[in-house]
Amino acid sequence: MAQSSSYCEVSLNNSPKSAEEFYGFERDVFLYRINLINGENRLSNLIRNLYNNYGNVAEYAAINHMYYLLFGNSTGLNQKEITDYCNKFEAILIILIILDNIHDIHDSGRICTYYNKYNTFCFSRVNLFTTLRTRLTNYFQQGVAINLPQNNNVEEFKEFIFNHILSRLDSCDKELVITIIPENFYLIQDTTITGKFKEKIKEEKMPIKLNTVGTFMDPHSCSDCNTWAEEDFDDFGHVNIALLYYQSYFRKLSFEENGYKYYVAIYVDFDNKVNIPCNGYQLCISLNKISTQSGIKTTIEQQCYEVDTSFFSVMKVCEVLTNVMGNDILSSDLYKFFKSRLEDEGISTHHAAIRAALLVVTIFILSKGFGDFVQGFEAKCLSLYNKDKAY
Repeated sequence: MAQSSSYCEVSLNNSPKSAEEFYGFERDVFLYRINLINGENRLSNLIRNLYNNYGNVAEYAAINHMYYLLFGNSTGLNQKEITDYCNKFEAILIILIILDNIHDIHDSGRICTYYNKYNTFCFSRVNLFTTLRTRLTNYFQQGVAINLPQNNNVEEFKEFIFNHILSRLDSCDKELVITIIPENFYLIQDTTITGKFKEKIKEEKMPIKLNTVGTFMDPHSCSDCNTWAEEDFDDFGHVNIALLYYQSYFRKLSFEENGYKYYVAIYVDFDNKVNIPCNGYQLCISLNKISTQSGIKTTIEQQCYEVDTSFFSVMKVCEVLTNVMGNDILSSDLYKFFKSRLEDEGISTHHAAIRAALLVVTIFILSKGFGDFVQGFEAKCLSLYNKDKAY
């Protein structure tokens, strides 16, 4: 493998380049990841409490989806109902993740130096739109005929997805009215507040700007001037639930080889909550395997890295994946870690190099999209938080 190649060239030139197989929720791997860092049932109990605080409403939400996967037998639904719900929710979120990936890398106006290389060797704009159309066609195949947008235009697809999917879900059937915005409410702010309620939010309601772990994982929103969430709000627990869940929509973080299923788990260090700065956190990445015969689970090795909000910006992701391998410290360390450990597992040097490069590509692509997802997830969790019960 030529060291002058990029991660995209090494990984995607040696495997099918279609983005279709890149996305897909892996239920078993999500459960493996939760159980991997679920000491004293910390994460599963959080999911249970969040679900119970919904009032068990049948709503299309990530919290419900997680609960059904973990505690399906206690929902009162039969297995077919749970499976149908999960299939539908996973299909919707995959569509939204693909659309977000198109916007961030290709249509956000933040074009990196090697963008043409990304569009050739990573997932091209055309490739991603083709995958998006395929996913939408599959989603509607059981229903009435739908005319998809003809142009490869993000705004047209956003409008189509909202009108034909999101607006028809149980969770979107209520118009937001000004009376539901309370006085002195908390606000997790990403970019400038816009929309028809912006003056009410900014001036009349006087929101308290809030930092969470999720806000400093995204480059836009963390500020040392903001208030931090309640001390007994398990900020790291909520972020890790979201992170373990979101990464499970990226199939290339797991693979089978030599009688084992290998999978990567990415999470934020639980024990680093004192004086959290806005410019850094501990990101931990572990390589694990499960015997396909015995089911025995093993953690091969774990590495933790000090990272800051700039590591997964749109520009940085594009540059890292298309520039010469080894020019970026984090991606270079990850690549060497994966390649070395996979070689130790008896995987050939050539194949281990391809796998390691693909893992780097996947981690950087999903980490960019996760910034927006986790802020929305934490905002929902905070809205369900009951201080008296400490969840």
